[in-house]
Amino acid sequence: MLQETLYIPVSGKTLYGLLEAGSSFQAVLAETHLDEILGLFALQQIPNLIKKTFNVLALERILSDTFDIACAETQKGRADILKRGLIENLAIKMIKAGASDMYRLGVKLVTSETIQKRDYLTAKQEWDFEFKKRYTGGLYLGESIVRTNRSYFLTEEQARIINLVASEIDEPLHLQGYAGTGKTFLIAKLLEVLESRGVNPNEMLILTYTYNQIQALPKELRKKYTHKTFGHLVSEILPVEFSHLKNTSPQNMPFPHKEIIALFNLTPIGQVTSKTLVLAAIGTVSNYCFSADTVIGNHHLPNWFTEFSQKTSSAEFAWLSEAVLKAANGIWEITRQPSQGIELPVRVYHQVKLVSLLGLPIPARFSFVIIDEAHDIEPSILQILDVSPQNTITLGECFQNLKGVSHQRSLSIRERRITHSYRSGTKLSEIINPVINAHPLESRGLYCGNSEIISDVQYYKKASIPDLPTTILVSNEWSLWEWIQRLANENINFKLISNIKDIHAFVSDVLSLKNFGICPTHRDLRKFWKWSELVDYFQNQGNSSFKGIYKMLERGYAAKDWAMARSKITEVDNSYAVGRAEDSRNMEFNRLMLAPDTVDVLWDEEQKSYAKASSALYVAITRTKHVLLAPIALQEWIEEKNGSQS
Repeated sequence: MLQETLYIPVSGKTLYGLLEAGSSFQAVLAETHLDEILGLFALQQIPNLIKKTFNVLALERILSDTFDIACAETQKGRADILKRGLIENLAIKMIKAGASDMYRLGVKLVTSETIQKRDYLTAKQEWDFEFKKRYTGGLYLGESIVRTNRSYFLTEEQARIINLVASEIDEPLHLQGYAGTGKTFLIAKLLEVLESRGVNPNEMLILTYTYNQIQALPKELRKKYTHKTFGHLVSEILPVEFSHLKNTSPQNMPFPHKEIIALFNLTPIGQVTSKTLVLAAIGTVSNYCFSADTVIGNHHLPNWFTEFSQKTSSAEFAWLSEAVLKAANGIWEITRQPSQGIELPVRVYHQVKLVSLLGLPIPARFSFVIIDEAHDIEPSILQILDVSPQNTITLGECFQNLKGVSHQRSLSIRERRITHSYRSGTKLSEIINPVINAHPLESRGLYCGNSEIISDVQYYKKASIPDLPTTILVSNEWSLWEWIQRLANENINFKLISNIKDIHAFVSDVLSLKNFGICPTHRDLRKFWKWSELVDYFQNQGNSSFKGIYKMLERGYAAKDWAMARSKITEVDNSYAVGRAEDSRNMEFNRLMLAPDTVDVLWDEEQKSYAKASSALYVAITRTKHVLLAPIALQEWIEEKNGSQS
């Protein structure tokens, strides 16, 4: 059952002003509209109501009764006396508690303009119980844009985009929209615009990067319009002579390492094993397929492999690179034209690369293509779009590209921006904007929070498990392992946002390297040949989570301890949750905690991974709906940034 929403007559500007005023809040209240005083009185009842009932109607009855009293007192000329009495009965502590918990009852704020117009009252100055059903949250009604039998509401920014597309329907467009600005909602309205201009729904194609992104689209859109992932599209485009590439292999089908080693005579070189060379060759092919290049080169070698140059002589590393590139070229040729005696898995990136190399366009039966989450588009996919004749509208946001890069469409394509969020309150803007401004990618304007949503930011000095169920986001596998273990040690069941197979492989590789000297295969551990190398590397990095895990391992932590921790993983909603920040995209959480390691990157803008890490931090913060718990280091960094700009 959907939670009913109640809008109370308090603006975000007023509430934030009170919370920042602290103990001097009564001075602020003296200048506040009586209606907002009544709304604040209702707001501070929320903590007690939550203890008794989650029924928002009880709060609305309180509002109605107080407005009846206010109307009677105003008619008697005693409004000022009532206001002073109410102010004396308001407590900043209770108001703050109510603001923190209001989302749990489905309570939202209204705009300052609504307070002035008093739209929430009837003609008799009584509380209007129908107000919550017709309040648009200050959104713009775009009746004149699409002339169908349905009207809908748009923000001012969204209305401008709709008008632009409607007036120049044959012009391509790229829309940069911050997290929570309603890009998915806008897709539906863009499709309506196209249909109202005579475009057949069968000629419209919605493209996404993953199947999960398809599932995130409204069911009505999926029923009415053709939708595909890029993988489905390119398998359809591939010519019949590449029929062996039409279907991808199951994800659990591994590359045949032994056969590849034998085929390309990949013998160990120094301390680098044959299996390591195979993994490097497979990674090289993957990087090549995602690129716009036509030949495989040294710049496609995986980053973890290039770090071997620091542990080997230049001659030995050249020998290693030559062996990997030879194998990579051979793997790609076998993938294109199967060789007898060896079968290699087919991945989507193989299909995409081949279609881009062949210069094949999107089928002509589609006249319009709308692409969601366009920040994930790789250069090889852009090549396909560039040769396709369709009018293409892409929606995305460069700061959500978790590789910390921005692959641009043609410079001739128009770009527009939406910066006003539906999801996050204005308090979060004070955190998000400094992160955006410090990001290596070009800033795309200020992020604007929704004044009708209260987002409480609480800073902590010491990281501990929150008292209430909360989603905890971390930056790396060490921290993820640490928090999984901390929750399990407290006998707390939790949801795992990240992939269980991936973190299990990480932990297993660490235990195998430490206890048996077995070289790891996990992407983040492949470069380590010895346990001492791994320890030195992460200790020198100052990774606090690794230090905790290292102490745990030295005390005898074993596979059975990890099995116990895994047993606490649940699928139950409204429980604690934990995961890497980069795995939280397309999600949102009522209460979210940033682990300390998520903000460590902010202090070192020169490091190579800064763009990637700050994108992950941006994604994490913008998943917050109501309560954000953040390390005090984040507040200190923001104050330092603000001080340097003043």
